[in-house]
Amino acid sequence: MIIVLIIGGCAQNKETNAKLDAFTAKVNLETQNKAIAQKIIDGLNQRDTSYIELYSPDCKFYFPSASTKPTSREEDLEFSKNNWRLVPDIHWKTEELIAEGNMVVGRFTVTGAPKEEWFGVPPSGKKFEAGGIFTIRVENGKIVEQREDADVLGMLQQLGMELKPADKKK
Repeated sequence: MIIVLIIGGCAQNKETNAKLDAFTAKVNLETQNKAIAQKIIDGLNQRDTSYIELYSPDCKFYFPSASTKPTSREEDLEFSKNNWRLVPDIHWKTEELIAEGNMVVGRFTVTGAPKEEWFGVPPSGKKFEAGGIFTIRVENGKIVEQREDADVLGMLQQLGMELKPADKKK
């Protein structure tokens, strides 16, 4: 009887240890993936173009997230460089990062005051603050897909853009 309990206990410990190891591996992966997402934000704020190396060469960017036409990592880098030039004080702040497996969701705030025309709005000296959210999918330590949405309309309205109803056709 004692032998059965010892053998049963060992088998249970092996099963428990396997579950614990799998859980630990999942937590470690999610922690690494959140660190990748934060490195992107840090790279943007430091104007360090090497952040682009965190993306796989064939990564697909979707902005807005429902877009059916992704852009490449090189196009995304050019977009960032253009933002740095037109809005020299642009700054992203991570509000939260949540990971599940190979996916990370991030909520951020972006602020800045354009010094040149930006999205068709002339510089006004006004500063904007807008929120956004992104999801990234990570495989083998590289981002392979990113989808992002931000309150661009609210941002532009803060800078002085006005919305007008469309003229009614007669």
